[in-house]
Amino acid sequence: ASVFKDLPIMYTEENGNWPKNDNRQYQYARTVYQGIVSSINTVSARTLQHIGEEYGYSFAKYNFGQESLVEYYDTPWEAKSDIGLAPLALGALTIGSTVREMTAAYATFPNGGTWREPRLYTKVYNSQGVLVVDNTQESRKILSDKTANYMNYCLYEAANKGTGGAALFGGQSIAGKTGTTSNNRDRWFCGYTAHYTAAVWVGYDQPEQINVGTNPGAILWRKVMQPIHKEKGVPKVALYDGSQFRTVAVCLDSGKLATGACHNDVRGINRVAYVNVYPGDEPEGT
Repeated sequence: ASVFKDLPIMYTEENGNWPKNDNRQYQYARTVYQGIVSSINTVSARTLQHIGEEYGYSFAKYNFGQESLVEYYDTPWEAKSDIGLAPLALGALTIGSTVREMTAAYATFPNGGTWREPRLYTKVYNSQGVLVVDNTQESRKILSDKTANYMNYCLYEAANKGTGGAALFGGQSIAGKTGTTSNNRDRWFCGYTAHYTAAVWVGYDQPEQINVGTNPGAILWRKVMQPIHKEKGVPKVALYDGSQFRTVAVCLDSGKLATGACHNDVRGINRVAYVNVYPGDEPEGT
């Protein structure tokens, strides 16, 4: 329900307004929910700015297992760091991320907020059937149950009402998020059901523009995940519990509960957003 400005943060002579939304359109302010579902770059950057770049970096690297993030990286031209709005909020990472890291991170949400170490095998036995290696998995609870439920709700809406529609197939509840870097050089889709999580990256070893309309990462995700679920015959399971949610009207100008004045704005534009939250999480005041 938190409201952030849907406006660029800065202007530079080199790049003009930054960050830019993909469609170059801005609505002055939106809720975090709207920012996630509609992939709004300005809201993403301003949310990170609010929680702090250092905190965001630390939480991503040490809680979500994003080991490829770097605090300092020296190049012949300049020193770079992933502690910043562009890398953390918009994915302009210094080195990048792996599909393994992203899959483990996204699996945290359907796992109820518990991050699990990704592994390629569980046990190794010798020819006599004796266990010789037990690859015990590390896990840690990094999100509250409530936070995980919120994220499952938002990412379900992002897949079903936002930019991830190409990943959908029948018989399962699906959540996930697309990702696109500048000039369409990287195309991502990270998504999950209640049973499986997968991340897909599409790009070139030497980055170049990917000239397709529909996100190819989402298409590949569906082509792999649909037959897996069909073969396993797993049931459809809801990804979030909305039974305790209450719907509240939020004023996009103040970020507080909407009043009649907000509903009847004289400019003739809609300044009210409806959001689903747990009791006690609605904005205070009007």
